[in-house]
Amino acid sequence: MDFLTRDALKMLIARRAAPSISLYLPTHRNGAEIQQDPIRLKNLIRSALESPGARAFRASDLVELMKPLQELTGDTAFWHEQGDGLALFRAPAFLQSYRLPHTFPEISLVADRFHVKPLLPLLLGEGRFWLLALSQKAVHLYHVSRQHMEEIVLAGAPQSPAEAVRHEVPGKPTRGRQRPSRPPAGSEQLYHGKGHDRTELKERLAQFFRQVDQAVAARLRTERVPLVMAGVDFDLAIYRSVNSHPQLIDDSVSGNPDNWSATELQEKAWAVLNPYFQKERRAAEDKFRELDGTGSATNDLGAVLPAAHEGRVESLFVAVGVQRWGRFDGITYTTEQHEAQRDGDEDLLDLAAIQTLVHHGRVFAVPPAQVPQAQPGATLAAVFRY
Repeated sequence: MDFLTRDALKMLIARRAAPSISLYLPTHRNGAEIQQDPIRLKNLIRSALESPGARAFRASDLVELMKPLQELTGDTAFWHEQGDGLALFRAPAFLQSYRLPHTFPEISLVADRFHVKPLLPLLLGEGRFWLLALSQKAVHLYHVSRQHMEEIVLAGAPQSPAEAVRHEVPGKPTRGRQRPSRPPAGSEQLYHGKGHDRTELKERLAQFFRQVDQAVAARLRTERVPLVMAGVDFDLAIYRSVNSHPQLIDDSVSGNPDNWSATELQEKAWAVLNPYFQKERRAAEDKFRELDGTGSATNDLGAVLPAAHEGRVESLFVAVGVQRWGRFDGITYTTEQHEAQRDGDEDLLDLAAIQTLVHHGRVFAVPPAQVPQAQPGATLAAVFRY
């Protein structure tokens, strides 16, 4: 069982195999309620086998696919390692489970691809960013969401000014190399240098951070999410002077990250980023309201699906916890919508979100009441690029 990451989400989106079984259920970390969780899974398996989507496949094939999931219901250790929610994905030659820090309504779906919309609030839109923790002793890059923080290997980045000097290109000496001295051991030394020593220190740090920036830029070159820094103000000011990453935000976490635990660092970074995310979401909402009625924004699912497939959706608000059943033909760009799920149907809201992500649009997966609405009861809202 794994924690969910953006790469895992990309894998689930890209994987198309029939049949694909998606199960979501709330779970419990402790207490007597744990005993009810395997029963919930048994019921979900039964619901999946009896669902409209299952009728498109041979019953014997589905029963065989379900066997590893049935076995989990008797695995005591598995149920004592849970979070607040559990997502299970099963397809031929594929089985994956994710322990999640978020509870879900029970969902059981059988289709020709996995159902991922319930996962989107955990990793997309609000709450996902990169965190660069800098000191003169270490450099760490983290991929962070509201519920999860994972350190990422930053290939090619020196960990100290001394290491940066060793990595310097031959034949391009700096002032620091012409006058060797031991790099400062900690940030507290930064504020006592004067004149020439302080200038030399800045040059050493600029050399160090320039190499770090090159490694960061190489790792994040395809990412369109914010980067926030943590470090002492003196270091961060020098890093900003050499930074080349366009998503670096103006605010930062001030202080020495070497003194904080991972949990403390995550909390401090979230306190900085939360206003940023709220501003980004409000801007997308305001743009929808401004463009509504012009043809560049809509609540119409039938108009959004073709635009999403063509890569024309800039921002998409999509309701979680609800489904809109039907079929979309990617050749004729026609949409059928049904009141209830029929054989061969899929959740069209899930499809719109996936296609928007595939074409690098922004997706805000929100409760239904938070979808910007020009039409009462709308379950999605889109702003078009053109």
